Amino acid sequence: MAEQLMVPSHVSLDQAKRLLGDSVVTLAEAVRYGVLVLYGRGIGFRHKIARRAIEQSLPLIGRRALNALSCWLTRLPTCRG
Repeated sequence: MAEQLMVPSHVSLDQAKRLLGDSVVTLAEAVRYGVLVLYGRGIGFRHKIARRAIEQSLPLIGRRALNALSCWLTRLPTCRG
């Protein structure tokens, strides 16, 4: 059974900064290549398909860590620790 991810399609720039710190500038390369786009004060995947392809390329432990970070960033009520 495939594991469902809760990674949002976009996050605010403030959330990205909290996650990446000063490394947030590295997102510029993904924007330059068209994988990510800026949305007002946020950043996100240009296409849902790209997001899924990247998620699926990660090993299971990486996907779980990504989910945990997503829960932390968005404070989703459905996330339980």
